[in-house]
Amino acid sequence: MNVKDFYDGLDRIFAAKRMSEAEGYMIEALKESEKRDEMLKESERGDDSVQGADLDVAVAACNELGGLYRVTSRYDEAFPYYEKALEYIDKMGQKGSEGHGVTVLNYATTLDASGKTNDALKMYEKAADILRKCGGDVRFQAATVRNNISSIYHRKGDYKTAIEQLKRALGILEELSYSEIEKAITYCNLAGIYVEMNSADEAWMWAERAVKGFEDSGGEDDVHYPAALCALGNAAYFKGEYEQALEAFTKAAELTERDFGRDTDAYRTISENMRICQGKIDEI
Repeated sequence: MNVKDFYDGLDRIFAAKRMSEAEGYMIEALKESEKRDEMLKESERGDDSVQGADLDVAVAACNELGGLYRVTSRYDEAFPYYEKALEYIDKMGQKGSEGHGVTVLNYATTLDASGKTNDALKMYEKAADILRKCGGDVRFQAATVRNNISSIYHRKGDYKTAIEQLKRALGILEELSYSEIEKAITYCNLAGIYVEMNSADEAWMWAERAVKGFEDSGGEDDVHYPAALCALGNAAYFKGEYEQALEAFTKAAELTERDFGRDTDAYRTISENMRICQGKIDEI
């Protein structure tokens, strides 16, 4: 089995909605690739290219198992698989590769989800460094890592560092073509932080850039677009521009209803903001 065969099989399981089979399939693929690797080491016919190809399946299986355990909140079961994947990457001489960076990123994401914030930060920094050095479109992922790091500092209340990380993400994205949506998402994140800091003018500037970025690049169907509209609405509200705020919140509500329905916390929050804005308008 090669990596393509592994993912083709996994895709068939997911397409058939046989989710209960996915874990067993991945564990079996991992065991088979490890067994094959041991056999090749003992065989005079074994060569490095075949061994490496087989361990690629092991790395893929470990990453997918880690992801499965992350989404099912079985974090402690995920960590050993990421460690094993990193061990195999080292064994294949692939340190510094895209696969190495993605594995470290997956590990960091799981640490973050499990509440191991400090460990996650170290892993995110390592992933960002690896992916940035890989060059090419992989740098999109390096920018995503910077956004993830910013999110941690944002949650900690360290707004200054959170903003610095987002601006580092923008520095990466500005070097890349076709990064309008990613930049718009980052603008939106900046606007959200400045809203929390009660910096209305800064929030307004970044929110306007975010909304324009989505609209100019045809990203109005992106799930982040309503968040950009909400950031613009919040900034307008703090500036006392209640009608503009209501307009932005109304559009965000329409998009949120379209994508997720009304029975969501997001829709209820936007609706409440609309009510508050209308109340301010009625007082004028």
